[in-house]
Amino acid sequence: MTYDPDSVKLAVTSPCDPQERSLTMVAPTEGQQVTGEILEILVVVCGVTLVDHWEQPNVDGEGHLIAYVDGIYQSQRTAETHFGIDLEANHIEPGDHRLRVQLCNNDLSAITDIPPVEVNFTRVANGQ
Repeated sequence: MTYDPDSVKLAVTSPCDPQERSLTMVAPTEGQQVTGEILEILVVVCGVTLVDHWEQPNVDGEGHLIAYVDGIYQSQRTAETHFGIDLEANHIEPGDHRLRVQLCNNDLSAITDIPPVEVNFTRVANGQ
C-alpha cells in the first residue's frame, strides 16, 4: 500500500493542540483497495500520550490504540501511530471490510471523550 504523500505530510506536520484530544485516520482512506498481507494503518493522536502500559492502572492523558476489523478485535495493542494488521494471519478474506481504531486507557477501557475512527476498505485478492 502507498500513502498519498500530501496526506502523510499534513498529518505529520500539522500542529497538535494538547488541549484538544482527538484521533484522526490518515490511512487507509475510505474505500481504499488493499493488496498484500498487511493492512497498514496511520493515525494522528492529539492530547493523549501513547504508552505500552496496557492492563495497568489508568494515568490521565495516557493510552494506547486497539484495532478491529469487522468488529473483531485484532490482537493489536500499540503505542505507535503507524502499525499494521496481518490480514493473512487474522483470516481476513478478500472483499469489503470495516476498520475501527479506538483509543483506550491503560486498563483497556475506552477513552470515551475521543470517538473511535472507522473506514471501509476492500482487500483485493493477490493477482487481481
